[in-house]
Amino acid sequence: MRVSFWRACGVGAIAALSVIALSCDELLPFLKKVELVAPADGDTLGPIYDLQQPVFTWNKLEGNPEFTHYLFQDDLSANFDNPLQTKVAPQPQTPQVSFTPDIDDWEDYYAIGKHYWRVAPISGGYYGDVHWDQVSASGHYYKVGVPCTLETPAPDGELKPIPDLPVFTWRAYRDADYYVIEDALDSNFTVQMITKAVPDLAYSPDIDDWEDDYAVGRHYWRVVPKVGGYYGQRIWAGVSPVRQYEKLAIPLELAFPDSGAGPLGADPPTFEWQQYDGADYYVILDALDSNFTVSLITEAAEQPTFTPSRSDWDRYYASGLHYWRVVPKVGGYYGHRIWAGLSRTWTYTK
Repeated sequence: MRVSFWRACGVGAIAALSVIALSCDELLPFLKKVELVAPADGDTLGPIYDLQQPVFTWNKLEGNPEFTHYLFQDDLSANFDNPLQTKVAPQPQTPQVSFTPDIDDWEDYYAIGKHYWRVAPISGGYYGDVHWDQVSASGHYYKVGVPCTLETPAPDGELKPIPDLPVFTWRAYRDADYYVIEDALDSNFTVQMITKAVPDLAYSPDIDDWEDDYAVGRHYWRVVPKVGGYYGQRIWAGVSPVRQYEKLAIPLELAFPDSGAGPLGADPPTFEWQQYDGADYYVILDALDSNFTVSLITEAAEQPTFTPSRSDWDRYYASGLHYWRVVPKVGGYYGHRIWAGLSRTWTYTK
């Protein structure tokens, strides 16, 4: 009886251990966590190269219940306070699952800096249950900026009104097929912002734009490469450093009649000024007030001199104090006024 009792106890113990072992095997899938594969911890990911965005990869979990999807999360915080996230369906008969953000998301939403990412399995379909007890450990990577390189004008260069319009140039950026040139009067690119898009590695504003839109003073400019043509995606991780230049005002020099001259007699005077570099026409402005609103007279001349006819002098040029100035033009009579070359205002008395 004693032998039989211990034998029975031994058999019972072996059976109990078998049940425990079996339970552990059955429970093992529920204890596993998702394993991340790529990118490896500490990898650096740049802007798009060869139109390839990064590929995030992890090992598929087998278990019961079946995991139909995975929740991918990415955040700049290790606590995942405000993560970018998406749900990914695994491909059948593959040991790994991968996710690639599209180019718009990668360039617009994945900021430059250190990122943390993790993956949790989902059972029950797209809107099923997230198994946070089997979420992966957090991986991390660095998204780096690779800036576009500017060439001309040189930093802190000085640009004149005319005759040579400026040429903004930069180096080719890998994969880019368009470039956006941004120009403003402040380093935050908010004051009088000018935006141009070109497929080339150079941009020169036309005379109308240069004189009308580009104010005299200090400017800030930068270039953002694009992919996908004119309406494509800006590669913000490739934005160039900001450069500055100064657009100069070079006033035309008046010569005669001297400021404060007068009184002028009955004979019409000859107004004279210095030839302006690049100009092929001139506009003479004459008025009875310094704002050039009262009795404004506008005349045009091809040469740096102008003499009103006697009839005009007698009829339109009233007696009293006059203000006059000259604006150079380029492009002939119907050309463009170069306001950055506007002369100072002189006076005379008739």
